Amino acid sequence: MAEEGKGAQSKEESPELSPTKKWINRVIGLAGFLFLVFLIYKMVVNKLG
Repeated sequence: MAEEGKGAQSKEESPELSPTKKWINRVIGLAGFLFLVFLIYKMVVNKLG
């Protein structure tokens, strides 16, 4: 499975797509991180409240 992922990555790393893909990945990562922080915050508030 790891080899398949590497192959897909090297195929998609064309100069045109790279910056856009990087930006999209950053946005998705940030959204996921904020969602996790929100869930943890809710859990903490529920335990304290």
